Amino acid sequence: MPIGAMTMILTNVGLQIFNNWRSSRQNKQLQQKREEYESAARVHNTQRMWQLMREGQELTRQLEEERHQQRLEELKNDVDNLLHKLAYSATINNWPLSVLPIVMKNQALGNLLANQEEKIALHCILTPSNYQEFNRIVFPRIEEKLDVYCSQNWSVLTDHPILFYSGAWRTGLAPTEIQIDSMHLALGNLPTLLITPYFRPTDGKLVFQLRTWGLNVLNNDFIEFEPSEFQRSYTSEDDYTAADGLLDEIIEDIVPYLQCLVGYMTDTYFWSSNGNSPKLPQLLTNGSINTDGMKYLIDDCREYYSNLFNNSLTEVSVINDFYLVNMSRCLNVLLDDKSSKDRLKKILLEHCKKVSCNTFLSIEEAIDLTPWSLTDLQFLNNFLDLAMSSNETKTYKKLETIKFELEKINYNFDILKSNKLSAIEDEARCGNPVALYRLGELYEYSMGVDEDLNKAMSYYNQSANLGFLLATIKVGVEKYNQQPQRIKLILHAMGVVQADLMYVEYLLKEEKLNKEKCMAIYKEITTPLIPTGRLHSHTGLITELAILMLNSGCDKKIPCAMLEIASKKGYKKAIALLLQIK
Repeated sequence: MPIGAMTMILTNVGLQIFNNWRSSRQNKQLQQKREEYESAARVHNTQRMWQLMREGQELTRQLEEERHQQRLEELKNDVDNLLHKLAYSATINNWPLSVLPIVMKNQALGNLLANQEEKIALHCILTPSNYQEFNRIVFPRIEEKLDVYCSQNWSVLTDHPILFYSGAWRTGLAPTEIQIDSMHLALGNLPTLLITPYFRPTDGKLVFQLRTWGLNVLNNDFIEFEPSEFQRSYTSEDDYTAADGLLDEIIEDIVPYLQCLVGYMTDTYFWSSNGNSPKLPQLLTNGSINTDGMKYLIDDCREYYSNLFNNSLTEVSVINDFYLVNMSRCLNVLLDDKSSKDRLKKILLEHCKKVSCNTFLSIEEAIDLTPWSLTDLQFLNNFLDLAMSSNETKTYKKLETIKFELEKINYNFDILKSNKLSAIEDEARCGNPVALYRLGELYEYSMGVDEDLNKAMSYYNQSANLGFLLATIKVGVEKYNQQPQRIKLILHAMGVVQADLMYVEYLLKEEKLNKEKCMAIYKEITTPLIPTGRLHSHTGLITELAILMLNSGCDKKIPCAMLEIASKKGYKKAIALLLQIK
């Protein structure tokens, strides 16, 4: 398959992600970010460029979800309403298929419900050609083999579902523009691939015309592929009965080519829409597609997916890293070890560049200087899985450690902000370690309940037994100062008050602070919390901060005010300290 023809598809996967949303209500936001990006590029503001790219990536993801939901709604609405539209009758008059559009949409919706997944199958139709002898002798055999191929390898039970409509084209002739327009009008946003063998009137040579719609980045109205690697050129002058074995030779040429063509379209659709790892490379290497004497099929496949991967690494691309990992995973069966290692390095450096807004020259530098956070966990899991499959785990051993550290704090900390006792108790009964820890806090620091240290320790121990890091530190199983600095910084950045409290408690036990150092720590902890109101809501933190300030010789005005707040909320320790000071 000539790669030049495929370039029409490849070029859409970058900037077209920005351009595909002309009808979206959020188009203005996306366009604004693109304009800002281009402006930043002109002045070489790299940091701003990467910030905008990440924002554009997230917005694009949201838009894709919006579009997919729109597609689902269209399917559901059309099932009920399509037959009632006046325009439908006119469409039916030119409808070239034996399957009505309402049936095709019902099939799409039915498959969704059956699989309990919101993945809409690609609807694939092979049409007759403009040469009657080809249609009479060759076409039925090609269609039959494609039907079997799709049923065996791309069924609706897979994550790359194809609905292939064998024998659906009722006219026996190549499609007219009127027929194609009527199909597009009736099917609308339903993902559709129409393949037509076509003998060019100018030279009689066989080419393949593709028409697609509803495929996101593959929304080309028309693409024509001219095979250049067949055993011979096929023309409208061919007599398919002229020699023994000629028909088998033709089938041997055309069927694998079309199988790959369908695979390219399907893979690119599901990869660009859902990030699914492409499937065609595996089919080409495991014998599902006959490649005997047709090495060009594998070579073209390797080049196509490599180009798609490299194109997605460009600065203008907003393809996320999960997509890149999945693309790389599929290429493992086609590339040598060195190429696999190079791809892994590219993916990691690109991810670190996006996260840190810095360009790194080495893997070690990228790993050490990237500010890893919980949002990177999915990437790390996928990347390390890919590294394992490529026998590259030693190179990325540090990432394993980072992943382990992040998993220790991979919890929903929102419940730590709540004072709703009944809701927290419900979560605790379900075995939520964060809720158990929060219950311990409420009883220790008298936040909405009477102080009860025995109850508090019981809840802390239950939480620690479930592996919650803050609880294990609280009960003494682990020490705060032995935790990786990365964990401490992340928790602080997330506004986890409990981690700040542990920091202050550690300082009280281990450090002697002067007034200047103490005020710096006070500002570091309180500045992000004051606007949220969370500082004064946690009696334990404001009390321990007050003690820290008093011990360092700071003016008593601020710590006394903090102790007043904690005292009014019934915290006994704060009450006792305030009496001592006064």
